[in-house]
Amino acid sequence: MPSFRACFKSIFRIHTETGNIWTHLLGCLFFLCLGVFYMFRPNISFVAPVQEKVVIGMFFLGAILCLSFSWLFHTVYCHSEGVSRVFSKLDYSGIAFLIMGSFVPWLYYSFYCSPQPCFIYLMVICVLGISCITVSQWDRFATPQYRGVRAGEFIIIIIVVVFFVFFWRQHVGVWFSIIIVR
Repeated sequence: MPSFRACFKSIFRIHTETGNIWTHLLGCLFFLCLGVFYMFRPNISFVAPVQEKVVIGMFFLGAILCLSFSWLFHTVYCHSEGVSRVFSKLDYSGIAFLIMGSFVPWLYYSFYCSPQPCFIYLMVICVLGISCITVSQWDRFATPQYRGVRAGEFIIIIIVVVFFVFFWRQHVGVWFSIIIVR
């Protein structure tokens, strides 16, 4: 498309990206509204208002960034090859932001009484997430021969998360974790 204006006008037409654009745009607006509503709730609803709002806010931020980068990518990727490449990198980075943001509340509440493992796991997830973002932004890893490395970064995060879940089950006990999960 010749311009960003034409790309954004295409949001209101039916084409191959309409579903991606609208589901991610509406999802972004939903999480934005829900996040604002959550942040402005009265502090009497929380045990530790600032900490809990920051922790849950990280989830909302990750979801909003992921969905924003995604709908923007699907909207402007038809502009030019250069624009498509930039927004594709942002789209992959958004996935890493969502993974990091989704894991923060789980760690905070799962290891509420064990701050040391919580801190260690947060640092590991942040380092892996930043590593994914770095790899996603690097042009070399967008080439066909290195795409496996980029995918491997995301697979490593998944493996680490699964490891953390198993460690948590050992930490709190299998029966207790089954009761909580149900």
